[in-house]
This record gives sequence, C-alpha cells and structure tokens, in this order.
Amino acid sequence: GAGVSGFRTGGVDTSGRGGETDGSDVLSGMVRMQADLSRDWKLSGLVLARASSAETDPDVDFDGVLDNGDRVTDADQYLIGAALSGSTREISHVLKTSYNEVTRDNLADGTLSDDSTGKRFAMSWSPGVSLGVSELIGLVDFEQEDYDRHDVAYGGLSDASESFRTTGLAAEYRTRLTGFDLRASARHDDNDGRFDNATTWRVGLGRDIDSISGRLRVSAGTGVKNPTFTELFGFFPGSFAGNPDLKPEQSRSWEAGWDQSFGDVFLSATFFSAELEDEIYTAYNPDFTSTALNRTGKSKRQGVEVSGHWQATGAFAVSGQATFLNSESDDGTDEIRVPSRTASLSALWQADPEGLRLGAALDYVGEQDDFDFGSFPSRRVVMDAYVLASLSVDYPVTEHVSLTLRGENLFDEEARDVYGYTTPGAGVFVGFSMK
Repeated sequence: GAGVSGFRTGGVDTSGRGGETDGSDVLSGMVRMQADLSRDWKLSGLVLARASSAETDPDVDFDGVLDNGDRVTDADQYLIGAALSGSTREISHVLKTSYNEVTRDNLADGTLSDDSTGKRFAMSWSPGVSLGVSELIGLVDFEQEDYDRHDVAYGGLSDASESFRTTGLAAEYRTRLTGFDLRASARHDDNDGRFDNATTWRVGLGRDIDSISGRLRVSAGTGVKNPTFTELFGFFPGSFAGNPDLKPEQSRSWEAGWDQSFGDVFLSATFFSAELEDEIYTAYNPDFTSTALNRTGKSKRQGVEVSGHWQATGAFAVSGQATFLNSESDDGTDEIRVPSRTASLSALWQADPEGLRLGAALDYVGEQDDFDFGSFPSRRVVMDAYVLASLSVDYPVTEHVSLTLRGENLFDEEARDVYGYTTPGAGVFVGFSMK
C-alpha cells in the first residue's frame, strides 16, 4: 500500500500585532508492505518521507512578547521500519527495528541561522508465552539517539554533538480469573552513564460486579522521563540556554475508577493522583533569558474525570466527559497553563453506515494562569475560559465520493492556551473524500 498527503494554510498572525500571517505546509508520502513468510511468520515494513515548512513570529527584543518578523523552520523527515512476528512452539516473538532522521533549518529574514539533525535507531525483541488464563510477555530493547546542531549566525557558539544510548529490560504478566483481571509490569533502563539507571513498575486490578453491571478498577505505578536534547543543549542567543546537568523527571501515581452500564447508557468515573519529582521547567532570569531547571520540591496533581455515552437509538448517540483537576507546583501555587476544569459534549447521527453523517461538538476549557513576561518583573495573569463549537457533515455523492463540510470555532472565540499567542478564529472547511 502507498499514500500521499499534503496540507497548506496561510495561517494567522501569531503575534496578534496586525502583521503578516504565519502559515505552514507539509507534504508526506508513505509505503507499507506485509508478507506472509510461512504459516507462522509474517514480515511487515514501512517507509515514510515528510517535508514541512512553518512560519513563526519572533521575540526580537526579548521582552517576552512576540513581534512581527520573518522566521521560518524547514524540516525533512525520513523513517524506515520493519517488524518480524511469529512463533516457535509455545513462544511467540515480535522483532522490530527502525531508523528515524529529522533535519531542520531555521531561517531569519531569509538567511540560515542554524541547522540541526536528529537521528534515532531502535531495535527490540518481545517474546511471549500463554499460560492458560494467563500471559507472560518480555521485552529487550535498545535505542540510540544522536543530535548535531550547527550554528551559522553566531559563529558556532551553540554547536553541539551529543548521543544517548538506552538498553531496556521489561516484563508484563496478565491474568484473568472469574470476575478478576490483573496486570503487573516492571522495566529497568540502563542509560549508559548519561543518567542514573531507572526501574519503574505498574500494577492494575479490575473486578467485575455482574449483578449490577458494574466494574471496579484500581492501578498504581511509577514513571521516569529523561530530559530532551533541547532542554539539555538547546541554545537561542539572548533567549534560552540548555542545562546539561538536568536530572530525569520521576513520578508516582495511582487511580481508582468505577464503570457502570444501564442498558444503552455507559457511565465512568475515575479519581487520580500523581506526584512529580525533579519536574523540568523553564526558569526566567531578570535579563529575560531563560534556561531549563529541575524543581527542588515535588509537584502534585489530583482530580476526577467523569464520562458517559448514551446510544439513544441505532442512529443517534451522545457522549461527554469532564475533568476537574488540582495541579500544584512545588511552591504550592497553581501550575500555569493547566486549566482546573475541562469538558466536552458530542453528538453523532448516522442512520445508514454508508449514508449521511452529521456530527456536533462543544469543547470547554476553563480559566488557566500564565505569566506575562513582557513586564518586569513578570506578572501572573489569568487567561479566560472558552468554548469551541464545531459541526461536521459527510454526504455521500456516489458510492466512492463524499462531500465533506466542517465548521470549527463557530462562536469565533478568542481561545488562548499560552499568553501572547493568537489562535485561529472561526473556520469553515469544504472538501471531497474519495474511497
């Protein structure tokens, strides 16, 4: 199989200062294959190429507010991957390998300012064995990442050439007994001396209550996230400098939930709690420059998520969800750019699987804090809540061609998730779909 896709937009004025619009475009092609080597073994592969370009507005005077300007990032990506799966007697096997390369050129006013290349090679072997009502799965994987950055505008001041290597060992056990199901997994990562080695785990338990069509579920676990190349070695003159001494983020979390069915109605509620240690954040200096640091204390977040689905008729269904979140930084203040309330409601009507399809949705994002770095000292601001309304129509013209109509942000809300960045207003999209 093969496919080609492309997208182009004139964009919006990101700075919101009445300057030129900042658009983007992307073109990608993909080839997939699959071959049955024998009754028990299968080989599959993927090749992908993508080229993209994106225009942005810079902060020319480094005062924390975007200015009109000509900044462009051109990127090319190449990905090739293969997977071999099969079994030898009672043991199943999945072997995977992939190579991914991304190159980026950053241009300022039509002149190349810097370029970078990121490469990732990965390979893994996952054996599994079935033990009646149980299953045991193992994993051995290796990943190497290489990053090279060449600075043109500042004479090599931000040049970097770094590599990461990680070898992982993991296992997962799954079993299902009468009314119960259990999952337990553990993973150990050897970070080749770049970071401390890490061991993480997760356990989940579910219990069906058939007499009332309910289900109780609980889970707990730990996680680790290594710093990115940008956080470690990124460099933007007069604006940002990476921190090679960063430590990985660590988390502990647990959740408990209940699922309930009432005929055509399904309801679910989940309480969750997480604690993040060594959280990586962007620290700002008095001269408006910034760097990445680990928080000294622990960040905490907890909340409740509720969702529901009602299949009113064979053709009409309504779904909704809401999340109530309390997220605190290590100093006890609310985390920025994290709304305490979000919700969505959607409806879908389609009488015939091959016929007319109508959809509508409302998405609500509550108030959230951010910082205005355009003032000194920076001041904490509140970004207003907003509701995005959307409609979609899919009308079959023939057996193979459909007319599509989509409306987004129909109320023309000024939706902002980052202070100082403008987002698109109302939009209507008309097109054709062929199959």
